[in-house]
Amino acid sequence: MTSYMSNPERFSYQHGRVKVKTTAQQAEEKRLEREKKKAAYLAATGLIYKKRTAGELDDELLNYTAGILMNNPDDSTLWNIRREIFLKMKADGIDTDGRTKDELSLTQQTLMKNPKSYGSWFHRGWTNENLPDSPDWKKELELSERFLEKDDRNFHCWDYRRFLVAKNSVSDAEELEFSRKRINSNFSNYSSWHYRSKLLPKLTPGRDGVSIEKKQLEAEFKLVLNAAFTDPQDQSAWMYHRWLLGKEEPKGALMLLKWYPKERSVLAVFDKALTENTLPVEAPEGQVLEGPKWEKVGGLPAAWVWRYQYGDLGEPESIVVGSTKLCLSCTEYRSDLGAETPESLLERRANLQWQLESTEQIIEMEPDSKWPLLTSVVLLHAMKPDPCHLRKYRVLDKLKEVDPYRKNYYDDLKSKLLIEDHLKPNTLEVDLSSLGLTSLHGCHLMATAEKLDLSNNQLTLEKLRHLRNCARLKSLIVTGNAVTKDDVFDFLPSHVHIER
Repeated sequence: MTSYMSNPERFSYQHGRVKVKTTAQQAEEKRLEREKKKAAYLAATGLIYKKRTAGELDDELLNYTAGILMNNPDDSTLWNIRREIFLKMKADGIDTDGRTKDELSLTQQTLMKNPKSYGSWFHRGWTNENLPDSPDWKKELELSERFLEKDDRNFHCWDYRRFLVAKNSVSDAEELEFSRKRINSNFSNYSSWHYRSKLLPKLTPGRDGVSIEKKQLEAEFKLVLNAAFTDPQDQSAWMYHRWLLGKEEPKGALMLLKWYPKERSVLAVFDKALTENTLPVEAPEGQVLEGPKWEKVGGLPAAWVWRYQYGDLGEPESIVVGSTKLCLSCTEYRSDLGAETPESLLERRANLQWQLESTEQIIEMEPDSKWPLLTSVVLLHAMKPDPCHLRKYRVLDKLKEVDPYRKNYYDDLKSKLLIEDHLKPNTLEVDLSSLGLTSLHGCHLMATAEKLDLSNNQLTLEKLRHLRNCARLKSLIVTGNAVTKDDVFDFLPSHVHIER
C-alpha cells in the first residue's frame, strides 16, 4: 500500500480494493488536465489582449496579468503590459503610491517559482527605477546575495546585481571580495570568475591600461590553480586561467609598417582585425599624400592587413606614417611594444615555469583530465623560445585519445602552433610544407611574403581562404593538399601563380 500511496494518481478504489490505473489511463488524464489548463490560459490571455486593445489599462488588467505570471513568469508580453499600465496611470495623474511594494512582492514570488526568469528580474529593476517609492538598494543587494547563495551560476541574478552595484555606488574592491566569497563557496562558478575578469582591469590595471598589475596577476594565478587542484575536471577555473595568460602577454595594435617607394604604397599589419585604420600618411614637408584612404586587404569587414596607395610625389626620400618615419635606407618598421628586456623575459619564464609545474602535478593525479593537459600545451608554447617544443605536440596527440570528440580541434590547434614555431614573420619566402597542417593561422604575419610553400599538408580550399591576408603573394604551392584542378582561388589576385 505504501508504494501506491506515494503516487495516488496511479490507483483508484473499486469495491474496497485498490485498482491500479493503466499507463494509457494515466496519460489520458494528464492530457485532459493539460487541455484544461491550456483552455484557461488562452481564455485569460485572450481577455487580457482584448482589454489592452481597447485601452482598458486598469487594476483589473493588473490582476489578470498577475494571475498568469504567478504560474508562468517567462511571459515577457505580460510584464510589458504591466509597465504600460503604470506609465498610463502616471500620465493620467493617477496616484501610484504603494504600488512599488506590490510589484516587488509579485516579482519575488515569480522568482521563487523560476529564479532565472529574465522578465521578472528586468521588471524588478524597472519597478525600483520608475515607481514612486524610494528604492531600498541595500535590501535589493541582500536579495541578490540570497539568490546567488542558492544558485551562484544564475547569470540573470548576476546581471541584476551589476545593475544594483551601479545604483548603490558599491566599490569595485567590495565586489571583487564578493566574487572571491562566491568562488570560495563553489569553484565551479563561471559567473564569479567572469565577474573578476571585468573588475580586475579597472581595479588593478597594468601600465598599458589593459593588462593587470603584476602582484594581482600572481595572486589570481595562485587562486585559480588552487581551484584547479580542487577539481581538475571542472573547466571554469581553467578558462579563467587562459584569460589570465592573455592578460600577461603584452600587446600592441601595430605590428609592421612596410614602405614600397617604387610602387608608391605602404603596408600596415596589426595584431588584431580592425574595421577602420586612421593612421595619417605624410610627406616629410608635412604634405598629406594624395590618394585613396587605407584599403582593407582581404575584402572582409575587418582586416589585419591594410594597404595605402598614394599619388605621384616624385621620388621622396622618406614618408611619415602616424608617428613613424620610414626612409629609403629603412623602409620597414616592426613594433617593439611586445619586446621584453632580458630581465623581464626571465621573470615571465619563471612565472610560466611554476604554473607549468603546478599543472603537471595535477596531471600526475589526473593523467587523463583534458583541461590540465590542454593548459600544459598553452604554457609550453608561451615559454618561447621553447626548448621542449616537441613535448607539447605529444600532449596534443594524447588529448586526441582522451577527448576523441574534439580531435579536429586539437589538429587545428597543432597546426596553429606548428605555424607559429616555423614562421619567421614578414619574410619574402615562407616554407610550411609537409607539416601535416589541417588549418591556417597567422596569415597576416605572411603579409609581405611573395612565395609560399604549403605542399604536402591536409588543407582544403576553404582553409586556404585565409591567404587573402597575404598582400604581396606572387607564387603559391599547394600540391599534396585536398584541392583539385577545378577549385577556384577567387580570393587571391589573378596574377598569383598557383602550383597544385
